[in-house]
Amino acid sequence: MKVLVLGYSVTAEGPGFVEIARDDIEAGSDIQLVKAGLGGVQPHHARYLFPEILRHHQPDAVVLDQSTPAYRTFLKSPHEYIKTLHALLRDIQLSGLRFGFLDLPRTDVDFGDDWVVRLHAALAEECDVPHIVVSRAEGLLRDEVHPTEKGRQVYATALLSLLDRLAPLNCTADRFEAAPHYDALMVTRLVPEHMPRYLLSRGGYDEKMVLVGSNLTLTLPFERPCIVQGFSGLMWPRSGAFEISLGGRTFQHQMYNEFCYYPRMGAVLFGGPNAIESYNSSWMSFRQLPEQPNTPLRKGTVNEMPRLGAVGSIFIEHKIGDLRG
Repeated sequence: MKVLVLGYSVTAEGPGFVEIARDDIEAGSDIQLVKAGLGGVQPHHARYLFPEILRHHQPDAVVLDQSTPAYRTFLKSPHEYIKTLHALLRDIQLSGLRFGFLDLPRTDVDFGDDWVVRLHAALAEECDVPHIVVSRAEGLLRDEVHPTEKGRQVYATALLSLLDRLAPLNCTADRFEAAPHYDALMVTRLVPEHMPRYLLSRGGYDEKMVLVGSNLTLTLPFERPCIVQGFSGLMWPRSGAFEISLGGRTFQHQMYNEFCYYPRMGAVLFGGPNAIESYNSSWMSFRQLPEQPNTPLRKGTVNEMPRLGAVGSIFIEHKIGDLRG
């Protein structure tokens, strides 16, 4: 049984709790543990990438770590998170996969009064799937969310205790039918093969991106009009602002901040998580603006080479009619 641990920066750490659990699986077991850790993004970004991750790994079961990102602090209501979760559960149910929740602690979250954990618990009971909560305890965390060595061991033990209990979602076939259908168009599949690539690989998640040099424009044709809601791209020492043309509008988005002393994925939702903007279009373009950002880095030396950006995926929402052909 291939089990995919789907999570964020805590899951992405390597070697982390998934690797410890993998090493502790008994010899002769048919369980294969793999992971996709989307460090630095939030569930309302990750939901567009989940379908591609499931297609890539083709797991038999999924363990979801979705308590660790910081979205509680800036979502004005749980609505977007509920849509995110329901969309994933629908895809898991339709694929006949086994499932389980693994809730890991943050220093700023009280699991005794947390709407996320309550929601997970209610869905676990309704759908008859396991739900394990690792409560905050002395010595587990080295910062607000990332575990110490002791914490990684505790998390690995919790993960191992889930594996034999993972189960298909036992609820009506239409339980999550109303959830939106999110997906991502991978940019490398939209352009000719000769265009320069960048492979961003971190925490078990790989995303191939297309590079965009200073003052150059990357134009992406879609096979048919899409409802575009955002994109993923590279944030690193040579990033800068993109000028984006989409749906008859042109606007800018800065891909550089104080953490751009190393390469990581940046995820953008147009309008932000509380007021997502959609654009119906058959194409999209990104021009890499040449200006050097003036944001100081938290550490490291500013790279003053010409700006060089990269785009990885286009976040879309399918219409039901499109899905039916």
